[in-house]
Amino acid sequence: MDGCIMRPKGQMFIVAGIILVMLLFSLSGLLSVYGTGQEKTNLESVAVHRTAENLMREYKNIAGVATMKGDVNGSAMVYLSNFSDMARDDAGARVLYAFAFSNGTSQKFSVTTGNYLDGLVNLTIYATDSTPSSFFIGVVQDRTNVTREFSRSSNVLINITLNYTDNEGSKAERMTLNASALSSVAAIFDIKAESAEGFARRKETYNRSW
Repeated sequence: MDGCIMRPKGQMFIVAGIILVMLLFSLSGLLSVYGTGQEKTNLESVAVHRTAENLMREYKNIAGVATMKGDVNGSAMVYLSNFSDMARDDAGARVLYAFAFSNGTSQKFSVTTGNYLDGLVNLTIYATDSTPSSFFIGVVQDRTNVTREFSRSSNVLINITLNYTDNEGSKAERMTLNASALSSVAAIFDIKAESAEGFARRKETYNRSW
């Protein structure tokens, strides 16, 4: 990474870290007002849902920032992996994400998958109108990114499917990449925030073409 990428990255993660610390501090302070009982349980449930919502907003913001860099995919890999480490360490969040980038001038697109689920996943990526039509990746370690590159057959909407198995069973995540644009990004974020009283899960997609 060159200097013009590293400086914004450092500034961004300092800000993101401050946001997480402030969020966790304010929620823990709010919880301390209550002793035990249903009020505290209800408040913890609200807190964990707010944590998931805030994390989702930050993931989408990070994806947007990456699209404004010269090396879109490389920037996304660094930003998303660093923030996912922070979300795990500071908020106990478990995340699986995928970030697809299409460069219209090269007729190629890449798919980066990040496993931050606190366990192994077994992964296969499928893509329509592409060569190859699928990549069997196999086992992806925790806190790891993997990237695969496809060649697209035409300027169409490409449907991307991630089939994976984790300790909860088999799952499929889907997103659509607009390959007809000069440049396009599609991403999906599956976030699970936990507390002593339960968990909150948010799953959303992000798309941008330019």
